[in-house]
Amino acid sequence: MVLIMSSVGLYNRDVMFHMDAVLIRTAMTLPLALAAVYCALFLFAAVAGTDFPTRRDVLDTVPGCLLAALVAHGLFAGLVGSNRLRRRVLVIGSGPMAARVARMARGGNKQFLVVGFIDCWNDGERHLLSPRFPLDRLATPQAALDFLRTNEIEEIVVATNERRGLPLAALLECRLRGIAVHDYASFCESEAGFVDLDALQPSWLIYSDGFRMDRGRLVLKAMFDYLIAGLVLMITLPITVPTAIAIKLTSRGPVFFRQERVGLHGEIFTVLKFRSMRMDAEKAGPQWAKVNDDRATMVGRLIRKVRIDEIPQVINVLRGEMSFIGPRPERPVFVESLRKDIPYFDERHRIKPGITGWAQVNYPYGASIEDAKNKLSYDLYYLKNGGIFLDLVVLFQTIRVVLWPSGAR
Repeated sequence: MVLIMSSVGLYNRDVMFHMDAVLIRTAMTLPLALAAVYCALFLFAAVAGTDFPTRRDVLDTVPGCLLAALVAHGLFAGLVGSNRLRRRVLVIGSGPMAARVARMARGGNKQFLVVGFIDCWNDGERHLLSPRFPLDRLATPQAALDFLRTNEIEEIVVATNERRGLPLAALLECRLRGIAVHDYASFCESEAGFVDLDALQPSWLIYSDGFRMDRGRLVLKAMFDYLIAGLVLMITLPITVPTAIAIKLTSRGPVFFRQERVGLHGEIFTVLKFRSMRMDAEKAGPQWAKVNDDRATMVGRLIRKVRIDEIPQVINVLRGEMSFIGPRPERPVFVESLRKDIPYFDERHRIKPGITGWAQVNYPYGASIEDAKNKLSYDLYYLKNGGIFLDLVVLFQTIRVVLWPSGAR
């Protein structure tokens, strides 16, 4: 039940605290739960040698499970939404990075509460942040400890690029007394799930944990890819066969669309998709997809909306050209432009591109340089923290994206 509720987005921050969104997604959970409970009871009966479940068994089981899950959801949302469980954070800085931390706290992040900001006069542009405290509150280790105890502060975030003049002795004392001290980049990564490119320094990439590409992880990921790709290929046959027929009958041209993309280590490969646009879609040259793109065919508009056009890429996964989960592959002509405008863009080619990914489930469809930059921040997070657990999270969140295709084009 928890997996089903997660797959329809019930645990997303932008949904959890809005009752109308919770009720809509709960209604969608019911038929999925009926199917899941029936399969579970059927498998249990087969293994245990008992009678197979009847419709009555399923109908008696699901309401109780659903009610229990909703009660747990309500209690969880209530606890998370209260200030009692939110970590009290002091931000050192009053410039752009400090302002981003403030926006994170106001924008639905219920995990921490900003108690105040330490004013740094050498922080460049100053923002209207409050409450604001002078730097001398941290002038000595004892003064810092007294100030933090008075305000019940549990964590400190250093959100300034200018480190000269920082009270290092006070920060060290706080750290040794059990008060967590974070730099802005690491705090942003852990709290928001992306890497802020505007604050990224090469030293952070070099010395931070993560970016593990050992053989064990690669073998496990390859097994995961082949298993999921094979299952998707079999399960979607009732969808892909009618789709292929509809494309052939309603528009002129081939069923499949082939296009060069940039893959692992910058190598070029040919990606497969169901053709969703007219044959002359790029007569004026390569271009980004647009909202309500008039180049899409009648069938193409539908299959792009529910992401059916992406399904043939499982063949690329089985060929070893793509992973099921990873950064989306871009076209060579766009990569040449993006690597000039966006720092660290080539780092996303350290792993195989994917059909879906951390950026796809956290950010809408990208069709500009700014979108590519924002998606790269999520791709770098996945590159740094990727593993089988994060892959499973992305897999279930992809179901939510398909069910609520607001970002599709």
